[in-house]
Amino acid sequence: MARTLAAEGACVLTEVLDAHGRLDVLVNNASGGSIINVPSVGGLVGTAPLPAYSAAKAGVKLLSKCVALHCGQRGYNIRVNSIHPG
Repeated sequence: MARTLAAEGACVLTEVLDAHGRLDVLVNNASGGSIINVPSVGGLVGTAPLPAYSAAKAGVKLLSKCVALHCGQRGYNIRVNSIHPG
């Protein structure tokens, strides 16, 4: 028997809560042709005490740009953005 999307979402939430005890942020936009990635401002300006963190966040920024170019070149009509809070 196939699970509904709501049941699958509940299962994912249960697994996250069991593993980590909390869920800080969840962004899910399955419709509307949009992908939104949320790295922090650490991907725009490096921080001396956290070089790996800054590099990872910068990677998400560049991944967003590359996926946007890929989708645009192939005419997929999917918008890709990154938002950098902080």
